[in-house]
Amino acid sequence: MIPKKKNTSSSGESLPKVTELRNEKEIVRAVSYTEEELATHLDPETSDTADSESKSLILRGLLGVVKNIGLGQTNYELSLSIDGLIHIITELDRAALDLVAGAEAQVAEFATELEKSQEKKLTLPTLSLAEITVELKRRDEIRERVSSIQEGLENECDSIIEEIRTFDQLLQHNVSSDPKITKMRRDQLGQKLQSLSKTVDGIVGAISDNDRKVEALLAYENAVKLVSEGLPEGIIGEEISLGK
Repeated sequence: MIPKKKNTSSSGESLPKVTELRNEKEIVRAVSYTEEELATHLDPETSDTADSESKSLILRGLLGVVKNIGLGQTNYELSLSIDGLIHIITELDRAALDLVAGAEAQVAEFATELEKSQEKKLTLPTLSLAEITVELKRRDEIRERVSSIQEGLENECDSIIEEIRTFDQLLQHNVSSDPKITKMRRDQLGQKLQSLSKTVDGIVGAISDNDRKVEALLAYENAVKLVSEGLPEGIIGEEISLGK
């Protein structure tokens, strides 16, 4: 017969029992202590456990069982609290399985889309990064030249507007030496201003169109770099962690 192991420390001294089952006061004390400990773990100010909804639910269910024990409830009441705790665990287990199933479905969908893209035999763009760089530089240089022309035309328009304003003042106050010539000159400047304004509008539109194409080239350049570098290792087939 194997002798029973004595409840002693390494020094040979007897260790006190957590609960003396033959002592009703000690049983009450142990139950009360357990309730306090569980409540502490449910307090967000004293425990990180409270931040986890699943852990909090389990602890509340367990606390209900302990409280019923402390209150000396009947077996029926105790069985109800235990059934409640088991129900909580079952629901959490079902929710975890649903999350895993959803994650697996997403992985399967991603794998299907990846397979479809491979079947299409997608290839890298034929335009090289060097060609894109050259084109971006060319468009930037053109933009600078055209912007300079636009600025010169706008300055000329401003000058013409001032001249027209001066001629209008002369005609309005009847101080022109030859009103007919003044009016003719004003009308000529008005026609020139209209023509220059259309040219400026065309330049503005051209610059805007160039800017849009530069944005497209930059996006294309980034895409080429991304595809050329490829995906980081370990993404395909990676296990998805659902834990906190």
